[in-house]
Amino acid sequence: MKKTYAAAGQYMLRALRVCLLLLAVLGGQAAHAQSARYGNEWIVQGQPYYKFKVWRNGLYRLDYAYLSKLSGLGGVAPTQLQLWRRGKEVAVYQGGNSATLDNSTYLEFYGQRNDGRLDSALYKKPSDQAHPFYSFFTDTATYFLTWSNARLGKRMAQPVVAGGAPHAWRIQAVRTVYYDSYMEAPIPITIPACRGWKGERGFLGTTATPLPKTTACCEQ
Repeated sequence: MKKTYAAAGQYMLRALRVCLLLLAVLGGQAAHAQSARYGNEWIVQGQPYYKFKVWRNGLYRLDYAYLSKLSGLGGVAPTQLQLWRRGKEVAVYQGGNSATLDNSTYLEFYGQRNDGRLDSALYKKPSDQAHPFYSFFTDTATYFLTWSNARLGKRMAQPVVAGGAPHAWRIQAVRTVYYDSYMEAPIPITIPACRGWKGERGFLGTTATPLPKTTACCEQ
């Protein structure tokens, strides 16, 4: 009987250790889950958010005709309006009446279409991405308009315009994005130097094979 009680005690002790180990593992996973970032930390509970989409780079204006259609905007000062994209607030230019919303009130901002920055998570090594300027999924970016009573919205800094003649020239950079053809990694081919024989010309360097890839056309 003593041996039976001893064996049962050892079994209970092992079972208790296993339970404690499982609790430690599950507790660590729960703590990690609570500390992980999900990308929605910028959202403030209780605030309204209106979504609109942009698929072409350029200047956009949210005028009174658009703003007046948003439910709950009555009584909100234009200085409280905020514009968000990818979890970051976008600086906007605010024109017209800044105290109350009227026919002269508008917001202007430089809208940008979607690019391939988020696609880098699809690669084992982010450096394998050819470039971050084109997304394989969509060319459309999503913006969110909201307002807060706790703080003012982000606005563009107003530079001091100095008088004088306009500039005679300007510098503009144009980027051409290639997205419909890709190549394998270069394969080095080396032919050792030889003497005393004649034949066809050799090759020394690298070569690559183009891999065609069909994608949706888009405006740059």
